Amino acid sequence: MNKLLSLILILPLFLTAEEVISLDLSYSIPIDPYYCDNNPPECEPLPSILPKFDIQEGVTQSQWTLFWTLQALDIYTTAEAVKYDCIVEINPLLPARPSYQQLILTKGIILVPTLLRKNNFYDLRHKELDRSNFMQTIVVSNNFYLLNDAKQKCNKIR
Repeated sequence: MNKLLSLILILPLFLTAEEVISLDLSYSIPIDPYYCDNNPPECEPLPSILPKFDIQEGVTQSQWTLFWTLQALDIYTTAEAVKYDCIVEINPLLPARPSYQQLILTKGIILVPTLLRKNNFYDLRHKELDRSNFMQTIVVSNNFYLLNDAKQKCNKIR
């Protein structure tokens, strides 16, 4: 009895899948490269239950370094340029001839809370900080141009 039971248990191990069950797995339908063109409803993609996620490039350390360097240069060039009689500050939040302290305080009040804000609804993105740095580069370049022009053509009042 034990030999018969052993034979029944071991015999299937020596057989292959084709010997146990005969399956025809061949694909006899010719492949039609224009099938979806001829049968559009059958080729529509199934709706996805997963939301689409945009992968955003994060802000880099070099972008932040450039950002804060441009802010410091803006303060420096503005403070130095308003020392000449032909240059006045056009920012309506500042007096016509602001001091370093007024410039730093204004930048701090505007920038620090905005940039330190962290929540799930909005995080600063790579492209946004690039755009901000680009605009600030134009501002600083203009300040340097005005400062150099004022050094040549205007009188220093402070």
